[in-house]
Amino acid sequence: MNFSARGRVHLLVMVHVRWLILLLQVWILIIPGSLACAQSRSPAKAEFLGVMKSDRVSSTRGTRDGKPDALFSLTLPSPPRKSPIVDIQIQSVAGPPRIWNTRRKPARAKYLGISDSRRPSLLLNPDRKRLKLDTKRHKALLLFVNDDGLFKKKTI
Repeated sequence: MNFSARGRVHLLVMVHVRWLILLLQVWILIIPGSLACAQSRSPAKAEFLGVMKSDRVSSTRGTRDGKPDALFSLTLPSPPRKSPIVDIQIQSVAGPPRIWNTRRKPARAKYLGISDSRRPSLLLNPDRKRLKLDTKRHKALLLFVNDDGLFKKKTI
């Protein structure tokens, strides 16, 4: 079989176009998915660190009351949020219902003290006013709550 030069070029183009189309289909399926994964926000991560021997907060504000405090760490999502965080709340999932938050809503909620993990001695909300945490500046937080005995007993 003798192919003309024009036929050989045509056959070569058809083979390469087929591979080009296949490569384009793979790129369309894989690349947008990997971009979405790269841009997705990781979830915040909270961890109970235990009951401290020292006292940091009371049940109503950022002053000492002589009782030990429970300590939590909170790692904020990455990449940072565009809007600031205005409230943080902890709720019990077992035992008597308990709520600790930064805004005192509902009224029965106990005080939740917040500090940046790089400066744990400085409370960011000592007077329980509305938070305005910039997640670009504050990536890892420490959360302090007054322990009324339930954390030490591990009933929460």
